[in-house]
Amino acid sequence: MFAGYVILGLGLSLMVVAFVAAPEGWQVPATMALAFGSGLGGPMFLLPMMTRLQTQLSGTELAGVIRLRLALTSAAMMAGAALGP
Repeated sequence: MFAGYVILGLGLSLMVVAFVAAPEGWQVPATMALAFGSGLGGPMFLLPMMTRLQTQLSGTELAGVIRLRLALTSAAMMAGAALGP
């Protein structure tokens, strides 16, 4: 699962570098390739984690964990959006 987080974060970080540092004709293809690679990182950590949660927790515990995860994700996106301006 950790490798999935690393691939996702590294791909997102390198997309900016590729767009700025790549030669003129290679900016968009390099960014697209890194976006594809970064997109592979998501399922690498999400699928094993959800499988583990669903097999180890009861229904009410699972609902609470998923609600907490959604709340934390939303809070992090709101904080990131507030830092943008």
